[in-house]
Amino acid sequence: MAMAYLSDFQSKLVENIQSAYELLDKQYVEKRFSSIENFKEYITKKQEQLKKAYVAKYKIIPYEDYTQYICIDQFGNYYIFNETAILKYSVILDTYTINLPQYIENYNKSNEAEKVAMCVDKFIKSINDENYQFAYSLIASGFKNNYLKTKEEFVVYAKQNLVGRNKITYKAIDSQDQIYLYTVILENEDALVSPKELTFIVKLKEGTDFELSFEM
Repeated sequence: MAMAYLSDFQSKLVENIQSAYELLDKQYVEKRFSSIENFKEYITKKQEQLKKAYVAKYKIIPYEDYTQYICIDQFGNYYIFNETAILKYSVILDTYTINLPQYIENYNKSNEAEKVAMCVDKFIKSINDENYQFAYSLIASGFKNNYLKTKEEFVVYAKQNLVGRNKITYKAIDSQDQIYLYTVILENEDALVSPKELTFIVKLKEGTDFELSFEM
């Protein structure tokens, strides 16, 4: 079934991208793609991988009203299919834009340091996926006003300092008045790119919400 859903979704991307867009989970599409034009731009960037994609790993999680197929292709891309009936499904294309049930469960049973690490991980994943609008929304408003007043300024900074650094080593954490300072080392798979040490300042808010800033 996981392979069938991926194949069906791939066919729609090629034959009728509007129908593929309409399959996206409603909550997800509102936060990830503000319009079908943004979705088309995303698909264009990923088109070579999407054409060749196959299910390399998968996990099935049954819920009361639906069954969730979490698929990962050979390139590391996620395809999460929420099946409500045979061949009736919605799609989510990453694990960070909206909080999946298993994310919420893991977050709620984690300690403070683990929660902060999950927040930093979400921020870095969104940047590596070029989801700059979402990443920018996670940054504290005061920090934006002082250093990165527009999303465009943030994109320039992220491309120069953060893109591609998808391995995170958590080095040290400190806290002061419910504000957490987490020093991490960001590494690139390319050994020619030097590791970057960076301190994130994270404020945990109600539920799974948070805001962060970082040393410039």
